[in-house]
Amino acid sequence: MSSWFPSNLQDRLNQLIGAEAFTTDSSGTKIHTAALAPLGAPAVVISIIGIMLTFIIAFGAARQSYCYNKFMGSSEIATFFFAILCFFFPHFYYPFYAVFLNPLCNLKINKGVFFGGKGR
Repeated sequence: MSSWFPSNLQDRLNQLIGAEAFTTDSSGTKIHTAALAPLGAPAVVISIIGIMLTFIIAFGAARQSYCYNKFMGSSEIATFFFAILCFFFPHFYYPFYAVFLNPLCNLKINKGVFFGGKGR
C-alpha cells in the first residue's frame, strides 16, 4: 500500500481479510500489499468482463436501431444519429423496441396468431 494510507486502517484491513503483514528485514518495515494480492486479479477480470458485456449490449442496441431505421427508409443521417443514441442508452432502447417498434409483435400484421385465426 502507499504511504498515504494510514497504518491503523491498513491493520484493520488486514484483520478483515485475514492476512497479517510481515516484516522484510530487521528494521521492522511492514509490507501490507500481500493482503490485497488475492483480491486484485479477480477484480480486474470481473471488471474486464463487465466492460465487455456492457459494450456488447450497447453495440447490439445500436446495430438493431441502425438496421430497423434503414429498413423503414429513414435518412442516413437520422439512422446514424439514432444508432449512436441507442449505443449510449441501450437499456432504454431495448424495452422501447420490444413494446413499440418490433415488427414481429405488431397486432395488425399477426392478428391471426394473437386472436386464434388462420395465419395466411
